[in-house]
Amino acid sequence: EKECTPEAKDAVLNLIKAGVSVGNQCVILKGINDDGETMLRLHKKLLELRVRAYYMYDPELIPGSRGFRTPLYKGIEILEYMRGKLGGMGIPQFVTDLPGGGGKVTLGPNWYLGYHRPTRNHVFRSAVRGTFHLSPEPPESGYENLYPILEDSVWDSVKNQAYSSSKGVSLPKNGGA
Repeated sequence: EKECTPEAKDAVLNLIKAGVSVGNQCVILKGINDDGETMLRLHKKLLELRVRAYYMYDPELIPGSRGFRTPLYKGIEILEYMRGKLGGMGIPQFVTDLPGGGGKVTLGPNWYLGYHRPTRNHVFRSAVRGTFHLSPEPPESGYENLYPILEDSVWDSVKNQAYSSSKGVSLPKNGGA
């Protein structure tokens, strides 16, 4: 965020006035910006400057960069930390560039835990509160076989504390929707 100076703000505003879209791409670097609070401060400043958060990169392994690499999960932790503390426009997509020309793929926290076929419910974890929430699949959708199946052990651990789509209340003890 130290680079978000008054001079940078003036330059960005001039670009915006000229019709240029301004976005930010940052790389997670070990010991420099590899924590949620640092990235949160940066992205708050970027929003103030009207710079759109675009990509947050997993560092590519290039000669001389090994000491700056972070575990892949660092980016996911950072996104989890930022969610709920900053508007969605200020949160970048976390991407890694696949070796061998595989292109960029988006990574993120697993807010979607899976689909529970017996009750026809999708199970989510709230990004803000960490609570579990159920959303029913529409009747006769035809997509039921395409969803990742929620393991019974996960269903058993969340079903009695999850909020359902009907009035935001916990499920009955029998596990019905």
